[in-house]
Amino acid sequence: MREGGPGGRRGPLGKKAQCEAPNPRREASGGVAAMLTVMSEPIPADPGEVATLQTQLTALGYLVDDPAGIYGPSTTACVRQFQHHRGLLTDGIYGPHTHHELQRVVTMVNDPPLPHHL
Repeated sequence: MREGGPGGRRGPLGKKAQCEAPNPRREASGGVAAMLTVMSEPIPADPGEVATLQTQLTALGYLVDDPAGIYGPSTTACVRQFQHHRGLLTDGIYGPHTHHELQRVVTMVNDPPLPHHL
């Protein structure tokens, strides 16, 4: 995420960024209908899968405030921010494209490639 001026949020990958849940009153288009669309889409149902997702997002610098294993508004907001930062469709749904990109980024962070000169 880009700096938002003095006191602005910092981006992921080691720098904490507070994820904000969508506010239907602030959204010019979509509003509550957009939130209902997100909630009606499939999300990880297994609390263990959700907890893993939350752990991975937190390790990348996103602050997930939802209780472990619950895909609530904070987790949705963090998924949206991750999607935005990675150039994905920003819908807050942890679908196959978001899963693939998150696993790719987590792997890059955990196992960075060796320099070519070694």
